[in-house]
Amino acid sequence: DAVSAGVFQSQWNARVGDILCEGERPFKKVLCANRGEIAVRVFRAASELGASTVAVYSPQDRLQPHRYKADESYCVGEGKPEYSPI
Repeated sequence: DAVSAGVFQSQWNARVGDILCEGERPFKKVLCANRGEIAVRVFRAASELGASTVAVYSPQDRLQPHRYKADESYCVGEGKPEYSPI
């Protein structure tokens, strides 16, 4: 319900605030093996926490936004056109 979700969110914010106040980062680098809007959101959140980001992509996905939103990106494999959503 909304009340328990609000309590969880405030506890989460307090914990993240504790981590950030101590100068520690939970992760130094985050690899997101996803694409599209989800990957962009993951990269944004990681950047806000001070972590660098890595995207992996197939040759068919070389022009997708998630590749350019990450700090680093690497092509993995040759890909198969019949399996590509593009």
